[in-house]
Amino acid sequence: MIKFYTHINDEWSLASNQANVALRLLKEGCTDELKYQLLYAKVKNIKNDNLEHGNYDYTDSIIKIEACKKNMFDFYSASVLVFQSMMEAYINHIINNLVKETYKIKIIPDLNNVKIDTWVKLSKSKDFKLKWNVVLTSLNCETKNFCSYSSTIYKLRITLTHPKNENIEEIKNLRNNYLYKGYKNGWESIISLYNGLGFVGEDTWDNRVNLYKLKIV
Repeated sequence: MIKFYTHINDEWSLASNQANVALRLLKEGCTDELKYQLLYAKVKNIKNDNLEHGNYDYTDSIIKIEACKKNMFDFYSASVLVFQSMMEAYINHIINNLVKETYKIKIIPDLNNVKIDTWVKLSKSKDFKLKWNVVLTSLNCETKNFCSYSSTIYKLRITLTHPKNENIEEIKNLRNNYLYKGYKNGWESIISLYNGLGFVGEDTWDNRVNLYKLKIV
């Protein structure tokens, strides 16, 4: 049997790989969203001129619009899930190193008197937002970017993985400009985290934007 070898060997390498995948998917979704906008404008002009009946361009554009909408949902929803996976991998990597005392930081309990007094206890928690807030607070880092991320991308991820009729409207946020801004907040949170640990955060959001030629549309 041929063995499968991968370059993934710890939380950090997984997170780094997931970042690349999420942004490639965002770029693919953006490509379809740009096509959608052009086709929508074309259809709108045809309808304004009352030329849609029996018009091949109109029918063809409608079909292509539906295909773009499906592609946008596929690429954007997959991108959200992978980006969130990256955020979880990064924070778990940091906490595991705090448990091992690779980094020696005193824990500061946070969030409504939650009883988290050791890194070991935090490592066993399944509360994503708690983990991030405790680590950022303990490192004396700003939490504004993470709060913005958790109220947008993380919330959207919950809708995608645990859909309910009352929150299904969140799906409408699967658009390039919404994801771009949310991802930027998440990325800035990662940079804050590593800066708080004393590392130089050179892998900035602008660098990733340039690497994948991302844009807001």
